[in-house]
Amino acid sequence: MSQSTADHGYRARVLALLMRHGLGIDVARAALRLGQELRATTLQAAKRRRKEYAGMLDVETGEEYGPRCEGVNDRVDIRPQLHAASGRAVVSIHTHPGSSAFSDRDAQVFLSAHTIHVLAVIGADGTWYVLSDDPAVKRDPAPLVHQVTALYKAAADGRDETYRALKRIGQLTSERAWQEQTHDVWEQLGPALGLRYDRVRPPEPPQRPKPAPRTSRPSRP
Repeated sequence: MSQSTADHGYRARVLALLMRHGLGIDVARAALRLGQELRATTLQAAKRRRKEYAGMLDVETGEEYGPRCEGVNDRVDIRPQLHAASGRAVVSIHTHPGSSAFSDRDAQVFLSAHTIHVLAVIGADGTWYVLSDDPAVKRDPAPLVHQVTALYKAAADGRDETYRALKRIGQLTSERAWQEQTHDVWEQLGPALGLRYDRVRPPEPPQRPKPAPRTSRPSRP
């Protein structure tokens, strides 16, 4: 499969994922475009520090609200965007330089800001993570806001030994282990919180062919 074909398939999977979480095709395209632009900004900043960047769109129209926000120390404040949205339903997208899934802080923001209908993270490596309310589940999010950190920590701690072992034997790098561990956490935590959670990973980069081994020339008699 060519890289262009793989990239096309990846974009199609991201669009399908965003639509599964309730976005129309035009808004899903706008969200994909915004995520790609935020990721590009994150990659430029990653050489200096681990900054997150955030943007926000109207759920119905795809209109962008407020300034794109620049964060510090692996977090970003989206309150200026929520203020600009003035209570309208929105899609909130931000980046994770380490390409991990949602943090407990992300879940707290989602559960407490009722106007955020879809929360998405795009990693520096191009991985998308998406959260939205599961329409089949009826629950009061207010108590959950204060429980998320404890639930997240318990789920992550329960997987520590597994991922430490995978790092010890060289099967996963530290960064990839944390990506998979946080994904694992959300596969458990999402349903427990009444949330729909999904991930789309980008295509693996093409492998460079290994150089042919050099053969020694026979010595002259």
